[in-house]
Amino acid sequence: FSLSVVFGSTYLFIIDKEGTYILYPDKERILKENYFTRAKETPDTLDDYLGHQMVANRVGVFHKDDEENELILNGESSYAFYQPMSNTDWSIALVIPWFGVNMWAIGLTIALVFFMVVGLLVTFFVSSRMVRHATKPLKQLASSAGVVAQGRFDAPLPNIRHNDEIRLLRDSFENMQHSLSDYVEQLQATTAQKASIESELKIAHDIQMSM
Repeated sequence: FSLSVVFGSTYLFIIDKEGTYILYPDKERILKENYFTRAKETPDTLDDYLGHQMVANRVGVFHKDDEENELILNGESSYAFYQPMSNTDWSIALVIPWFGVNMWAIGLTIALVFFMVVGLLVTFFVSSRMVRHATKPLKQLASSAGVVAQGRFDAPLPNIRHNDEIRLLRDSFENMQHSLSDYVEQLQATTAQKASIESELKIAHDIQMSM
């Protein structure tokens, strides 16, 4: 019963109160071999301690602390997660090679970084699009202001549907257009009236001089 697809050579094993294998990837060991027999063949003592913890129905984790203090199972530096099984005197352990755990963490980190970069790019493009859409009326308004500056006070203004600050600016600009148009009309009327008065005065002056 192996989980090699997920964590490389990860596997589960179950031992009973005496240390006999109840479940193991190598079927030849099941009910025929004892965990402690194999543990005594290794130079380290952590695997022996792991077995004693399991038969004592303890819950815990063994992991690599440093090069001199590591759990070696099947020739590999490993993590071991163990706990007793309810309603039995058995204990189950999940063994994950140290290299497999770190590769999994590295892969997960790379995936997280990738998704963060993709998220930032999507946010950038969406934000840019929203900014362009929001500033489009301002650009149109600036273009209309240039036309008005040339003396065309009837230049069309962009139609803004949203009731926001840009709409208020557009309405203020429209009021300015009307005010300028009225001022120019009044100035033209005043200028024409002044020219008419000056013409009448000139005619009167000519008549007076001829008399």
